[in-house]
Amino acid sequence: MGIADRLAGVRVGITGVTGFVGQALMARLLDDVPDAQLVVLSRSGSAATAYDRISELLDGASAFAGLRARGGLDDGLARLEVLDVDLADTAPLTLPPIDVLIHVAGSVSFDSRIEEAFRTHTTGVDRLYAAAREAGCAHLVHVSTAYVAARQPGPIAEGPCRDDIDWRTEADAAERLAERTEVVSRNPRMLTRFLAEAHRRVGSHGDQAIGHEAESARTRWVRDQLVDAGRQRARTLGFADTYTLTKALGERVAEEHFGAHRLSVVRPTIIESSLEHPYPGWLEGFKVADPIIIGLGRGDIPEFPGFPDAVVDIVPVDLVANTLVVAAAHPPPTGAPAYLTAGTGARNPVTLHRLYEIVRAHFDHDPLPGREGRGVQLPSWRFPGVDSLEFQLRTATRLSGVAARTIERTPMAGARLRRLGRDLDRSERRLRTLSRFQEIYGIYAQTETVFLDDQARALLDRLDDRDRATFGFDPCAIDWVQYLDEVHVPAVSAVFRIEMPPRSTAPGPPALPEGGEGGSAAGVLAVFDLDGTVASTDVLTTYLRARLADDPVAFVGAAASVLRSLPRYARLDARGRDRFLRAFYQRFEGADVAALDRLVADELGQQLLHTLSPAAIRRVREHRQLGHTTVLVTGALRSFCAPIASLFDTVAACDLATDEAGIATGHLVSPPLVGATRASWLRAYAARVGADLSASFAYADSRSDVPFLRCVGNPVAVDPDPALHRIARRERWAIAEWKDADRAPARAS
Repeated sequence: MGIADRLAGVRVGITGVTGFVGQALMARLLDDVPDAQLVVLSRSGSAATAYDRISELLDGASAFAGLRARGGLDDGLARLEVLDVDLADTAPLTLPPIDVLIHVAGSVSFDSRIEEAFRTHTTGVDRLYAAAREAGCAHLVHVSTAYVAARQPGPIAEGPCRDDIDWRTEADAAERLAERTEVVSRNPRMLTRFLAEAHRRVGSHGDQAIGHEAESARTRWVRDQLVDAGRQRARTLGFADTYTLTKALGERVAEEHFGAHRLSVVRPTIIESSLEHPYPGWLEGFKVADPIIIGLGRGDIPEFPGFPDAVVDIVPVDLVANTLVVAAAHPPPTGAPAYLTAGTGARNPVTLHRLYEIVRAHFDHDPLPGREGRGVQLPSWRFPGVDSLEFQLRTATRLSGVAARTIERTPMAGARLRRLGRDLDRSERRLRTLSRFQEIYGIYAQTETVFLDDQARALLDRLDDRDRATFGFDPCAIDWVQYLDEVHVPAVSAVFRIEMPPRSTAPGPPALPEGGEGGSAAGVLAVFDLDGTVASTDVLTTYLRARLADDPVAFVGAAASVLRSLPRYARLDARGRDRFLRAFYQRFEGADVAALDRLVADELGQQLLHTLSPAAIRRVREHRQLGHTTVLVTGALRSFCAPIASLFDTVAACDLATDEAGIATGHLVSPPLVGATRASWLRAYAARVGADLSASFAYADSRSDVPFLRCVGNPVAVDPDPALHRIARRERWAIAEWKDADRAPARAS
């Protein structure tokens, strides 16, 4: 009997159908096993039922394009029985009758939290298999990984994994560890540490931002602790990482439930894009080896911590799906589990060095886009020893950290400094990438293991020519140069271009279409900072200009006083821009505010106009022409905003407190609108006037403006300081360089 005949009328349960292997498997069953009844176990989404999710998958996913082209979508849905099942849930699970269950669902993550990995691969599986036995399932096809034996050198035969580890004890210990780690993260000593870290990162953004960053630091610490705990526990038990440990223990769960019945354990190696079905190069997102391929193509991995002669056991996803279908159609004898390797390393190996040569040659003639659309310079891997590479990484990371802190603390901004920041970003990204690969992939790239596939080969030999043509999984059918150069690497590059646009350049200011993007013109705000954004000035120079215009003789003493106070002002500004402004505006104590207004109108106004950025003024006018509400929000004094007030519908600035005679007291009427206060003011203002912040624009130049910029849907960093420049590039915010756009003086009207 052929495969289709063997599975005719069989109720085949499948998990993980929304994943990569699951889609390939379901597409193969729908295309070539027409009389099997498929029972799909899938969880519902936040706004969709399980059936809706599967229906949308068949209707839109590229794996099922052939089914849709043949008009078979309705027939395919009619063959499916969709069950809403969440394996992470602990509630009792009941399944309808199932003849064979193919369990594909799982997490292919090498750095999961330890307790999450156990929930996915052991405790959740235990609950599923108990329900499957109650539902009368006679045959289980359990998907594991060949790398449960990756730490053993030499050829590894197909057979049971080690049985000296109690998976229940390990799972319970992982849960208790997670609970203890959460408790430790909340003790006063740790919270003080997280607050200090938050102050260093976002101290000028306000208490709310500090609290948010401190909690983020706490959750990162918890995750890092549990990821590292999983990795170390796995290695003390002889496994590469938490993934392989929990997958090995998942096999123990399968053996407990089905070992005395009919059990097929399929162990794929590194699963990548399809060889033929549903079409050559079919790929859904990046898979295990793809970040390395893209890292090489982008020049982000200058070296790789692997043995050049190590076998990189890559297998196309359709060969894995075929293995699962054939295994489901050929149950092993009762009480004699089958262990099947779905890989290529034993019969058609490709080494790490050969893989590197083919991939590099591909990018030589078809480069990925780099900075400014040009191709990147590809590195030459020489495969140094692990110790040498780790030393280089530690040294480079330390130097890069010093350079980053120096740049961020530099008080001035400029195009040259921003270029230096971009180069540093790229260098740090490369170091992070290489460090991550060293930690996660290093063990796999240094393995001397070869996974034998004798049982899988024997199963393949049982197929007739017709089934071999449809469901074959012979690794010798792969021509590595043809597959990598013409199929897989182009598929990976296509995913990269769609999902991960180049980060080497940031977008310019967004276009301003008629009516405003994302809402009506009346509901769109265009909010501008003043100093460093609309004008190339600051509160210190504006103050000194005013003193010079008012009293040239007293100017020398005022300038000397400001110079002596600069270190104190810098310290205050680092703690918060509001603290600096409050301290600085004490210099206006005793000033006649009405006289200051007259000074600005009579003498100082023209000087201030010459500091305006022509590009900024053009941008303000563009917004006004579109009917947007223009707003100037600044920590500068209102008196100094008078020359350009006509450009804006609203001006929010600092007002000096005065006594009955109009003499400044040295204090402000209200807190200065900077940092988090500016963000709160903007949200309140938008609510009062009925504006849509998601469709609005904000323009600013300083790191202290980050909370303000986050309020809107269209943030623009204008000639940003080094810290804001790095944040803007990371967040993919628009970056405008207006200082050098042109040098002609601007007019406010």
